[in-house]
Amino acid sequence: MVFVSQGIISGSERDFLNERINETMDEQYSRSLSRYVSAGLEEKAEHGYAVGPPPLGYMSEILAGRKGERKVPDPGTLPILLMALEDYATGQFSYRYVASRVNAKGYRTRTGRLFTGASIRDLMSNRFYEGKVIYRKGLADEIVVDGYHHVPEEVKDLWTKCQDIKKSRRNNTAGHPRKPSRSYPFSGVLACDGCGSPYYGEAVQKADQIILRMAHERRRSETSCRCRPRSQSVAALVDQMGERVMPYLKLDATWKTRVIAALKALAPQTHDVTQQKRLTGALENLRKQHQWGDLSDEKYQRERETLQRQLKLVEVPSRPPQLPNLERSARLLDDMQVLWSHPGVSDEQREKLVREVFHRITIDGKELTSIEPKPAYEPLFASIVTNEEYGYWETDPPPSPPVTWIPAVALLTCLQICWRFPFPSNNPANLKPNR
Repeated sequence: MVFVSQGIISGSERDFLNERINETMDEQYSRSLSRYVSAGLEEKAEHGYAVGPPPLGYMSEILAGRKGERKVPDPGTLPILLMALEDYATGQFSYRYVASRVNAKGYRTRTGRLFTGASIRDLMSNRFYEGKVIYRKGLADEIVVDGYHHVPEEVKDLWTKCQDIKKSRRNNTAGHPRKPSRSYPFSGVLACDGCGSPYYGEAVQKADQIILRMAHERRRSETSCRCRPRSQSVAALVDQMGERVMPYLKLDATWKTRVIAALKALAPQTHDVTQQKRLTGALENLRKQHQWGDLSDEKYQRERETLQRQLKLVEVPSRPPQLPNLERSARLLDDMQVLWSHPGVSDEQREKLVREVFHRITIDGKELTSIEPKPAYEPLFASIVTNEEYGYWETDPPPSPPVTWIPAVALLTCLQICWRFPFPSNNPANLKPNR
């Protein structure tokens, strides 16, 4: 290896001393530079400026003539932040499900990737939304100061509510030795229709065999739900799912046409583009004046940055298409009845199938009462509901007047769809609206 600028040949006996001296000087320069950068970042944090890239909902704004850069709300990504905070603040959704709802709306991260449960968890733990700036987080010399950035009151209130939800969900119980791995097809999805408490899987020893059951609440629980019986065997729930739910998950030949027609019927909102056109014209005139020599480079650059910043605030954010992969979801729904009752399908595979399609399934102790699909399957379930006139109700947001029939267009755009089963038998003719 030859260092051309320094005239050194690596490994040569003639340049041995010069090579070692230059290596020592370079190492010293690297360490000094690291120390200067750390000192600069620390000084920046002490003045209340957030260090690093802006978090979700914010963008960086360079401050002329002042140290550092300020983080200001970004109109393009602020709706994503508000949606995630509002969903988690309800206390009904996990990090992963909040991420799936955000992705279903067509939102993506700054790098164009899908949101994950980990990214939502980091968002809920970022004290930036509390108005604080933290440097060297978790270390002995951690710095926590009031940030120079502005946090809207709505964002700060929602983030505070999310912290209360996190504390209520914190598990402080002692761990137990791992038991043999078993699969419960409705784990994490099945809940009580009366009190909303989740069902837990448990293995009951009877004679020489172990029976898997889904219990309404853990043993020695202090809740007073009167739902009876307290538990159901996994085999009975699998049979009931195959008899009461799977036969009715059928899409007719016109499902795609009706879903697309309902989406097209949603007229896009009109936006006032007068300010956007005015600023675009001002940028074009500024560019011509600079080309003609009427403006200096420095003045042109300064006025151009000001106009671009104003244009970014008034321009309409582009929204990617929100239509999920309905073809894949429809194929899975068509095959669910066969897959569910097939003797070669294991409980582990059924559990993956339930977690893929359903967000929540409720039971009144004896029979399943309602199913709630995940966002990617909501248009298909809405198509089944409106076509067969099964009972359903809208859960987000709850209406104040008595619930009335919802047209197909409104149903396809609601955030959650809950499909209730009020029928006493398996005869589709007995299906009637419940709520």
